[in-house]
Amino acid sequence: MAHTQPTATTSFYRGTVTRRPVPYLFLFVLLFFPVLWYARYFGVPHTSVISMGLIIGAALMTTLARYRLNRRLAELLFISGLALLLLAATHFLFVDKPGFSGVRLILTWATFASGLVSMWAVATRLYTTVDVYRITTPTLFVLSLFYISLMIGGLLLGDFRGGGGGGLRLSGGINPNTVGLVSLLGLFLCFIAAYIEDKWRTITLVTALFATITLFWSFSRASILAFAFFLLLLAAFHVVKKPTLIYRKLPKYALVTVTLSLPAVLVICHVLPTDAVWAYTTRRFDFAHIEGDGNVQSRFMAWKLLYKEFLQNPLFGTLGWYNASHFLSATAGDHASSPHGLYPRLLSEVGVLGTVLVLLLPIAAIIKGTNLAFRKFHRRGCDFVSERISRVAPVATSALLALFMVREIFEDTYLTSLAANTNTLFVIFLSLLVLTPTIGAGPSRRQISLNATR
Repeated sequence: MAHTQPTATTSFYRGTVTRRPVPYLFLFVLLFFPVLWYARYFGVPHTSVISMGLIIGAALMTTLARYRLNRRLAELLFISGLALLLLAATHFLFVDKPGFSGVRLILTWATFASGLVSMWAVATRLYTTVDVYRITTPTLFVLSLFYISLMIGGLLLGDFRGGGGGGLRLSGGINPNTVGLVSLLGLFLCFIAAYIEDKWRTITLVTALFATITLFWSFSRASILAFAFFLLLLAAFHVVKKPTLIYRKLPKYALVTVTLSLPAVLVICHVLPTDAVWAYTTRRFDFAHIEGDGNVQSRFMAWKLLYKEFLQNPLFGTLGWYNASHFLSATAGDHASSPHGLYPRLLSEVGVLGTVLVLLLPIAAIIKGTNLAFRKFHRRGCDFVSERISRVAPVATSALLALFMVREIFEDTYLTSLAANTNTLFVIFLSLLVLTPTIGAGPSRRQISLNATR
């Protein structure tokens, strides 16, 4: 019986489709979420080096799988290389410790470039694989097991809870805010899988439910607010593009949101003391009395110190790459020992010019993703790849906006570690979901043809 597989017919897709689909996204989740998490929990040394090795290894796997270096990916690598040269030049001319920051800048770029190559393969694979559920199903299954392990640990292991609130917050043995981040990214993956497949399957809903439980249990303000902002943006994209959705499908989306959120709240209240949860939640999200939160006050004090460093050289910065945390730790005071904010950190380290260069990829993705989300799409005359792109663009754009307009204001998890951390790779993945493709609208546009193969 004949089986259809996509065959590349344009320079963009050439080399991105093989006869045996390799679930790169599954490998990514399998390696970076559970393995590195528990490696850190059990005290495995040099987890940053392991992370860097894994992402470089994924890029080598991509190369060995005969993924050709097409023009658009080559352009991204070339632009990122120019950004590295500019940042390196400013480091050796203006920053306090050029040797310390310069080496870390080169290592960060190496893993960033490797992330571009491997995540390019992930993005194109999701678009060009006919039976995409063969990739999404194992990915969601592994994510579900990971979230279940966190919840079981929160119930049975004391060191899986901590980070404030008298031991209420789910920390997974590491950090509650990190649990909130991986839960938020898992929810984004669930929405991407559902929109690519054009339906919410049972495994997608179950994974989203587990991710929502761990998200709320982490009590991570930045991640919870980012998820709420993501849902509002996604609804706004749909309503602006098609106003009739207000009375047709918006109630359905609201029902899905309540269906996911209510069980999460009920489970948390059943497992933890209800009075303590309510009191801690009220105090944590009472922004009218945010001055009383010592944690927030210490962050504001750290931001003031970094702002003073920024004013010394607004264009190029003074601290240098990966040095803000060392500067805060070495400075006496009651401030936080790390920036806890992407923008104060970048401005003090690399100035306005460096901040723009570092954020160039997500900014370009948000601009193009917004354009794709509002573009008129006609199913007639279009291939299945174009249909997937039109469905995924609002999700990827909303996720990027939620990360950089909400979460990264209060946390600094994009290009912060010496190696490539999970959030950095996920931002690259989201960006490439909208930067790699172009929607086709007829025989004259770029398309993927379906050829019958055995």
